[in-house]
Amino acid sequence: MKQNINEIKRMQQLAGIIKEEKSFADVDKELADEEAQDMENARAFTNTLQGKNAVRVIKALISKLYGYDKLDKVLQVLNLDRQNFIYAAKAAGMDFETDAAGIHIYDDNYQDQDVSINQINGEWIVG
Repeated sequence: MKQNINEIKRMQQLAGIIKEEKSFADVDKELADEEAQDMENARAFTNTLQGKNAVRVIKALISKLYGYDKLDKVLQVLNLDRQNFIYAAKAAGMDFETDAAGIHIYDDNYQDQDVSINQINGEWIVG
C-alpha cells in the first residue's frame, strides 16, 4: 500500500513537471536574451585582433568573384571556429544563412551557390 502511495506521489510530481510550460512571453524573452548575448559575443570577437583580421580578409574575399576553392583557402588560413566565422562574416557583409546542414552563402560574387560550408570536428568542409 505504501508503495502505491509513493508511486502516486511520484506520478503527481512528474505530472507537475510536465504541466510546467513556459508562456510565449517567457520564450520571447529567452530568445531576445540569447540574441542580445550573441550580439555581445560578436562585438567582443570582432574587436579582437583576430576578429578584425578575419573581417578584413572576408571583405576582401567577397569584394570580387570567388568560388569554393578560394573560400576554402580563406577558411583554412583564418582557422576560426564556426561561430567566430559567422560573427566575422556578418561584420564583413557576407550574405548567408545557417542551419544544421551548414552555412549557405548567397553573395552575388559567390560562384558556387549550391555549395555550402560547415565545420565538423574542427575541420572546415567546403562542398
